[in-house]
Amino acid sequence: MQFKAKKRLGMGLCIPAVLFLFEPMLAFTDVLPNCIGYLLLCAAISQAADLNDRLSEALDRFKKMMWISVGAMLAQFYVNEILPTGSEAMNAYERPVLLLLCSFVLFILHCWILIPAYRDLFLGMNTLAERYGSEALLRENRRGENRSERMARAASRFAFWNALLAMLPELSVLTTFEFEKERLPFDWYRFIGLFRTVAGFASAIVSLIFLIRFLRYVNALLKDQAFMDALTASYGEEVLPNTFVLGMRRYRFAFAFLMIGAVFTVRLRIDGRLLLPAAFCGLFFAVGVWWISKRFLEHQWLMLSCGALALVSMLARWRGDAYLELYQDPEFSLYSLSAFRAYLGVRILSVLEILLTVLVVCLLLRALYSMVCVRVYVTYGDGTQALSERASARLHKKMKLRMIVTAAFFSLSAAANIVEVILGARYPWLWWITMLLSLASVIAWVSLLFAILDELEDRLSTDWLYKQQHSAHTVPVTPNIKKECSQNAEQSEQESAEQSE
Repeated sequence: MQFKAKKRLGMGLCIPAVLFLFEPMLAFTDVLPNCIGYLLLCAAISQAADLNDRLSEALDRFKKMMWISVGAMLAQFYVNEILPTGSEAMNAYERPVLLLLCSFVLFILHCWILIPAYRDLFLGMNTLAERYGSEALLRENRRGENRSERMARAASRFAFWNALLAMLPELSVLTTFEFEKERLPFDWYRFIGLFRTVAGFASAIVSLIFLIRFLRYVNALLKDQAFMDALTASYGEEVLPNTFVLGMRRYRFAFAFLMIGAVFTVRLRIDGRLLLPAAFCGLFFAVGVWWISKRFLEHQWLMLSCGALALVSMLARWRGDAYLELYQDPEFSLYSLSAFRAYLGVRILSVLEILLTVLVVCLLLRALYSMVCVRVYVTYGDGTQALSERASARLHKKMKLRMIVTAAFFSLSAAANIVEVILGARYPWLWWITMLLSLASVIAWVSLLFAILDELEDRLSTDWLYKQQHSAHTVPVTPNIKKECSQNAEQSEQESAEQSE
């Protein structure tokens, strides 16, 4: 696997990243998904993080925030979409209290993880600027603070105020309980719309100021050509030779997407609505395949299948929501002809979604097996080629058997899901059988990926150690060394001639 430094170490991705991160989040609604912004930010600083410890810590914290934002998206979907349309009567204060709870948890996580992440990001860049001499980033103001130190303070304030302003309007629901107990003379939650509007304007101003300052900082960073050239050269000398660390980092990151994508194959329903849409399965699988290697892009059917799965999943979700708005429950299709016809389209799209999910999984297993055959093998040293080939064949056969078992689990799960889609309205208890089979297939998938990771780590570590030992015993011959050797040879010849005379 070949590695190279990205253009400007990939820091240009900070610009699209901040466009997903600067917008205010009110009523626990995120218009631009923050998880995409954190993902782009991680990709932007991933190579520079190898040159500085604080940047490495910032990268770890931004990865945590990425998964936290994914969980926040699921909670947002439940609170804003599933909860208000439940078939059972909902307490009038259930949703407002959940909004307050989610906003409070997000505020705590911003203070605990996001603020230190921003400080490590800009102070780490300040350390690199001092090390490699960046005039643009080290320019000080009247207070003696350089650009990176000012950005660290500004980003911390943005993360704090943005989360606080999102939480403050939701606190008004607490006055409702006090008002009902006659402890307060007024219910401030009646003006929740006004409070959110005022907080939204204040948060928009804070976010806009942060966006402008961040873009100016990134622009100054990218325009400092001498500094970027020094960073790129240092990365090529210090980091690129370590192919073992870089290779395992890429595999672990890609396999994490493949594992998370498998979770969305579980058809978990709440009040007739899918909590985990299979569209995210296609998205995560496509990102994981692309991240592993460009060699996977030769499998065009795999990428096309991921796109088709995402499209069909969104169509099935749209038809399902339209049906539930009219009939509220799948059981209505048993007693009404119009409901049966409406639910028939939902069933057809759901079955097609399940079949596409199995197709994507099988194509991905095939691609993984082709990668294993190329990159996972056994070597016992020189002169043992036949023995090594037999051991590699046994290892490949073992991995192929595990992949067949995994494909069988997914096929059984798909068959059970199809039966549940067709007969679920008449036999609601079928859901627990499909749930068990889905969980078993996910467990088999995750176990397989961990086994492949272990084999890849053994192969890469062996190649790395062999390369290090070979380079340690091999002295590179340069023109200067050739000149010194010829001078030493001439001097030894003269000494031997003098001794003979």
